[in-house]
Amino acid sequence: MKKTKKKEELKKIWKQKKNRRKEKHKKEEKSLGEKRIEKKKKQKENRKNKKTKNMDRKREKSKTKKTIEGKRREEETKKKEKRGENE
Repeated sequence: MKKTKKKEELKKIWKQKKNRRKEKHKKEEKSLGEKRIEKKKKQKENRKNKKTKNMDRKREKSKTKKTIEGKRREEETKKKEKRGENE
């Protein structure tokens, strides 16, 4: 008798814990239309983010190219000036 009562009590407690866990992870079910709308919004955001990332990458590349070209030009002008002084 005692063992069965304990087991039953443990089962009740276990079920309660299980139900609590389920409630925590339970999400509100949405209609198909709402799901589609959300999906489209996410896709749109992802596209925007992708475009901005690519644009940023291109900007950075162009900046580095410009700085490299600028440094080269400066070095060339310095060399030319030195040549002019030596001659």
